[in-house]
Amino acid sequence: MVKNKHGLQRAIPRPIKKQIRAACGFGCVICGNAIYHYEHIDPPYAEATEHIPDKIALLCGGCHDKVTRPLWSKDKVLKARLNPKCKEEGFSSFSLDIDDESDFIVTLGRITFINTDSILKIDDKDILKISKPEAGSSPPLISAEFYDREGKFVAEIQDNEWRGSSSTFDIETVGPTIKIRSKERHIDLEIKLRPPNAIDIQKINLSYNGKQIYGDLNNGFVFKTPSAEMTLPNNDFEAKNSEFGIILRNEKIIIGIREVLDLVMHEDSIKPSSMELEGATAEFYDPEEIDEPAPPGFKKGQKIMKLTSKGGGGVHQLGINFNLGKQEVDVKRRPYRNPYAGVGRNSPCPCNSGRKFKHCHGRV
Repeated sequence: MVKNKHGLQRAIPRPIKKQIRAACGFGCVICGNAIYHYEHIDPPYAEATEHIPDKIALLCGGCHDKVTRPLWSKDKVLKARLNPKCKEEGFSSFSLDIDDESDFIVTLGRITFINTDSILKIDDKDILKISKPEAGSSPPLISAEFYDREGKFVAEIQDNEWRGSSSTFDIETVGPTIKIRSKERHIDLEIKLRPPNAIDIQKINLSYNGKQIYGDLNNGFVFKTPSAEMTLPNNDFEAKNSEFGIILRNEKIIIGIREVLDLVMHEDSIKPSSMELEGATAEFYDPEEIDEPAPPGFKKGQKIMKLTSKGGGGVHQLGINFNLGKQEVDVKRRPYRNPYAGVGRNSPCPCNSGRKFKHCHGRV
């Protein structure tokens, strides 16, 4: 453990670090960069006997280098500490490393989206979106808006630039990982950057317009509207070149996939390559582990997603092969046969739910 001649440890205690981050607006006090070091201003660390928050500032690597050379004076840092750039602008920021020749990858836990335009959307708000390059040789444009569990705006990505709000409770940057807290020990967003062209959402607890998205690497992710809920367990799978990933719109959850098997869809479904759920739990199985016959053409090791509806729709078996994160979505298609052909609207539903057909499977 590193100590100076007075026995003061180099490591600053976490509560003091949090005070410093909040006072500096979560970024370099001179330029506003969200990637920073902790710099003892006066006295320097070598002469300090304690860590005094008011005498420590956040400096990015470039500004820190100019101070240690020394090309800039400590007075310059102290003056900037009194009026931090981030608080002046309202946010800390830095530019993402984006390569125009590579696919852009976003992971939500162990769910991988590759070149997906709108990954997460709530009503008409794009929470996370990848736009096509403005010119042939320019990189894709990443846009995102993040909210905490109370619905308060905390950060955004605006055209490949990260911006963390200076009014947030706490934003901590350690190496390539950014953690945003709404309260002490309440991490509402944890993102890891994998340059170039990759963002890993490792934890999220987001609320917006009455909808919620929450989960982490260990427990999977939950998507909720006021009357619908879908749980995606933490299984490895990959979707590539889809128009959209998951949309929470009004009361429904809409999943963007290319095709579905044996699924009766709403007439007003927004696309034939999507499905709308009033509430469902998704589980993943090997074809040999389920009672229903698997779609033809599936090989050992490939997964099938089983959706269990909470809205009376029964169990829908989807033959979707996610190829365990190595290939793009590959759907095995088979002809649809309507098992309810000829059932009267007022007849008991054949699924044995005890309800009339028109109030059960006849609704869709």
